[in-house]
Amino acid sequence: MGPRSKVALLVIAFVVVLAGGPYVYLTHFKDFAPRMESARHEVFKQNQAYVDGKITHLNRLKLEYQMAEDGHKRILRAAILTEASTVDNSKLPYDLQAFLNTL
Repeated sequence: MGPRSKVALLVIAFVVVLAGGPYVYLTHFKDFAPRMESARHEVFKQNQAYVDGKITHLNRLKLEYQMAEDGHKRILRAAILTEASTVDNSKLPYDLQAFLNTL
């Protein structure tokens, strides 16, 4: 095999790698991206800043619930229970856990 043949094969191999690289990347990305995102989201949900934000929001909703009239309380109850379902109850303060148990 002559030097020109080796160069030609090298150029062809380089083109195949350049053309096939994005395809391989995208197929692996398609498979692994949902798993990576799910893991990232779970870590985020356990983040203290996320939990603190949820506690603040639930306390605000609790205050609104306590000041609301009966018709409005039904709607707030549903919103509070929906928000509370997105955070681990063991990370909530005792008074907020007790309030959620009364709903």
